[in-house]
Amino acid sequence: MLGETLQLGRYSAFTQATVALSLAAIFWDIAAKTYLAVLAAAVTTLCGAAIVATPRYRGVIGGGASCPSTRGAFRVLHLLAFGRGLAWATMPAVLLPTLDNAYRVVVGAVCAALISHAYVAGPVFSLALLAVVPVVAGIFIGLAGCEGPVGHSVALLLTLYATFVFVSARRLCGHAYQRIRNRVVVQAQSETIELLLKDFAEGTSDWLWEIDTVGRLRPSLEPIAGLLGVDPVALRHRTLQAVLRDFADEAGGATGIDAVLTAIAARSPFRDHTVRLRTRDGRRWLTLNGRPVFDALGTFVGYRGVGSDVTASREAQARIAFPFDKVKVDRSFVRDLQGRPEKVAVVEAIARMARALSMNVTVEGVETQAQLDVLRAKRCDVAQGFLYSPARPASEVMALIDRIEATSSPVPDQARMRTALAIV
Repeated sequence: MLGETLQLGRYSAFTQATVALSLAAIFWDIAAKTYLAVLAAAVTTLCGAAIVATPRYRGVIGGGASCPSTRGAFRVLHLLAFGRGLAWATMPAVLLPTLDNAYRVVVGAVCAALISHAYVAGPVFSLALLAVVPVVAGIFIGLAGCEGPVGHSVALLLTLYATFVFVSARRLCGHAYQRIRNRVVVQAQSETIELLLKDFAEGTSDWLWEIDTVGRLRPSLEPIAGLLGVDPVALRHRTLQAVLRDFADEAGGATGIDAVLTAIAARSPFRDHTVRLRTRDGRRWLTLNGRPVFDALGTFVGYRGVGSDVTASREAQARIAFPFDKVKVDRSFVRDLQGRPEKVAVVEAIARMARALSMNVTVEGVETQAQLDVLRAKRCDVAQGFLYSPARPASEVMALIDRIEATSSPVPDQARMRTALAIV
């Protein structure tokens, strides 16, 4: 508020100083010279102080004034405005009773102009009151010394005029205050949004992208440059279409790039379009969301959107989708199986999962009968290890199987385990 008032206050001060000197010259041979000299000196001094103070306080505010600095600036401006108001108030009070009607017109015109300076106060209505109310009071004092009919008529007209000026100036000040307040709120919200976007960009693998009307990438280029493994400078003035085409991974079939470029060409919003690229670090999958942006007049100004690096999830999906029908328990879970309940719990969980998926469980590294008994109890299907035999040539396999079957005791069907022999 103070900054906007200072923008107009300097011109108002210069104008009033000029008017004071002009009045002294006009009435020099008609009114008291001492009074005119004092009036001109007082007004020009106060206006000069306002002109000098204005740049200083604008610099303080522009540099981020603290609350004490702002309050100090308000106090100084109010004192200067009230001082000028008091100085000008003496002019009609002294000159109107002593001049003839022709010169009274000049005094009245100057007073009307001074009253209209209430509009210059901007959003700070208190400055208008301090500068103008003394002038209005001085006019009434001066008119009281004039002839009855003329003084009374002018006083009535002055009342109407001053009332109109004060009411309209008050409304304008209110609108100016609301406009400035909205501007400050929007600025604060913009700063908050900027901080949130910065935190978002730093704390997630997602990144923001933007292109202009011809498809050129706009700052910031660092996130996408980092994903592609190139210097951000290399992406300056390049279009999104060119970048996607250059890094497209054509080896694996359709890349998904055409769907994105088609939507952009049609100026249509798109969501969750996945593209496959070949970068310095290997193959990457990126999911892009975007929407067209239009200005207040409805003119297309570009696209904005969010990109996500979904490489890890796509690779995980590919691993899950790989077909398999058996589950194998590594020898590290079987070693020291006795006395290690956590290992027994892992083996049991694997067996349950396999049964739920209708798959067999193969356990490797079985070396003792105690391990085999635990695995049978957990309903594992196939066992392999040195308990049965080390690796044997193919020619000895059938004889070994016959010997194992001849020496094994029968077990219930639900606990039976098949043996797996390594054949070399």
